[in-house]
Amino acid sequence: PSPSPSPSPALPLSTIAKKSSEMVSLAQSQRMLQDLQAQHIASEQSWKQAYTDLLVRVVFAESRLSSLEAAFEEKAKVGPIVDVPQELIWEVFRHLPLPALLNTQSVCKKWKLNLKVWLREADLSDYYNSVDDRVIERISRFENLEVLSLSRSKEVTGAVVEKIASSFPLLRKLDLFGCQVTNFSSLGALPRLTHLRVGDCPVVDEGLLTLPSQIRHLRLEWCQQIGSHGGLQALRNLTNLQELEIAQNDSLRPHTVLLPDELVPTLKRLSVARQGFYRDGAADSLSRFTNLEVLDLYWVPVSGASFPKLNTLTNLKTLILKRCLNLGDIAMNAISLAFPGLAHLEIRGAHWISPHGCRVLALLRNLKVVHLRLGSLIVVESIVFTPDLEELYLIDAQQLDLQALQFLLKRFRNLTTLSINHAPLLASTEEAAEALLKDCGIENVLLDGKRMAPTSPVVQELPQLPEIIDLV
Repeated sequence: PSPSPSPSPALPLSTIAKKSSEMVSLAQSQRMLQDLQAQHIASEQSWKQAYTDLLVRVVFAESRLSSLEAAFEEKAKVGPIVDVPQELIWEVFRHLPLPALLNTQSVCKKWKLNLKVWLREADLSDYYNSVDDRVIERISRFENLEVLSLSRSKEVTGAVVEKIASSFPLLRKLDLFGCQVTNFSSLGALPRLTHLRVGDCPVVDEGLLTLPSQIRHLRLEWCQQIGSHGGLQALRNLTNLQELEIAQNDSLRPHTVLLPDELVPTLKRLSVARQGFYRDGAADSLSRFTNLEVLDLYWVPVSGASFPKLNTLTNLKTLILKRCLNLGDIAMNAISLAFPGLAHLEIRGAHWISPHGCRVLALLRNLKVVHLRLGSLIVVESIVFTPDLEELYLIDAQQLDLQALQFLLKRFRNLTTLSINHAPLLASTEEAAEALLKDCGIENVLLDGKRMAPTSPVVQELPQLPEIIDLV
């Protein structure tokens, strides 16, 4: 038999331990390599997903941009704000000054056409130092213009007025204060012209005779050359005149103030301001105007002797007396007897009225609106107007305290508006006064210009059905 192989020599323990550690290190390295490969694959997948998402967003943005560009080009063909309602556009235009408004015509054809139709009012008084034919020519394309103001335009003459009359056939209101116009015959070409303001100009009586007969509202101010040949008698051609305002025409004298008889049937409002000629004797000429509804006297030296002569004004509803310094208790008594149907009364600046004179006004049973400047003489307890008063305005209420305020709120339960100015005694109890005014139930309450918001009323719960049955 063949000899058996000799056994291999045994490895030392140190060599076995070394090789075992190498095998463990190799296995760990393999596992780490596998982990790195798995992480790389995962990161590569996430990167591909992110790239895909970004690519989709870019494509979507490009398509959206192209659609927006197409929509913009489509809208640009008909106007930049075509979707905005025309009424809203015009509401914005109404707040623009006239030069800026004229420049908006250059934006687009749509605005130019719309302005031609929309523009109804033009004020050249604050934007042009001088208005000449070129300015009128620039605005003449607005043929629907109804209101035109040329106040303080010294360059406006009769020729410019003729241009205006031929350019704006729909004109209703015209302001020529400060213009150098002496003849108004060209205004006869404006059939709709009803309101005219003339003042601070070299107009004379002959010029007033050329005023068109369709004028219904006339305002004469600072006309220092009228009155030499009959004064206001030159208004006899205005057979449709309903409102007349006269202010600071120093050339008028008592013998020229008589209004023509042609105005008696139509005149409903007369306003006289700062006319020293108007004294008690001038009331005789006003007694003819039985259709007069509003009489406004501002800074006129009228006294109580005038009002008994005006008792023929049975249709008078509004009487405004501001800065009439000669008024006293006699005037208050005369007013209460002469105008029993008065509904609106304003008295300011009359420092000779006592509490007794104020109490006499309680005879005016139809009063609805009262403006009263109290001063230091009138106490609040003397304000005993009709309880049906709806609006009460108290100015310079020096004697008004918290107790007097409670008296007013208890006296006038139908008030819808209460305004109190300059009440120093209420200022010391401001919180209590404000709380009282907020709980009074009046819709509009003003204290020194500050609006008092009414307190919300407490809503009481309705009783339940068993309680209703018990009540029945």
